[in-house]
Amino acid sequence: MKRIHLLAGSLLMISGLLTGCGNGFVEFQPVKLQTGQQNKLVPAPELATPSYLERVKVVLEFYGEKYQTNANGSLLIQRKISRDRELLWNYSMKAQDSFFIARARLELGRTNLN
Repeated sequence: MKRIHLLAGSLLMISGLLTGCGNGFVEFQPVKLQTGQQNKLVPAPELATPSYLERVKVVLEFYGEKYQTNANGSLLIQRKISRDRELLWNYSMKAQDSFFIARARLELGRTNLN
C-alpha cells in the first residue's frame, strides 16, 4: 500500500514539474478590451504584426520581464504573465503607445524605430 502512495506522489510531482509550475514560456497573444454590456478582455491576434511584436519586446524589457523568440520568430513570454490578463492588456496597450515606446527606448538605450 505504501508503494502505491509513493508512486502516486511521485507521479504528481513529475506532472507538476513537466507543466512548468508557471515558469515556462508560452506564445504571446495580445489582448484588447471588448466594450459592450459587459466589458471583457479578448484575444487580439490582428495586432501581432512583426512591428508590433518588436514594440512588445521594448515594453517587456522596460519592465524587466523575460522573453524569448522561437525558430518561427514567435514571441514567447513567461507563463505567469500570460495568466494575468490585466497585465497582458496593459503591456498590449503600452506597445501601441508611441510616446511610451519612445521614452522606453531612450531609457533602455535603444534607438531603432520599429
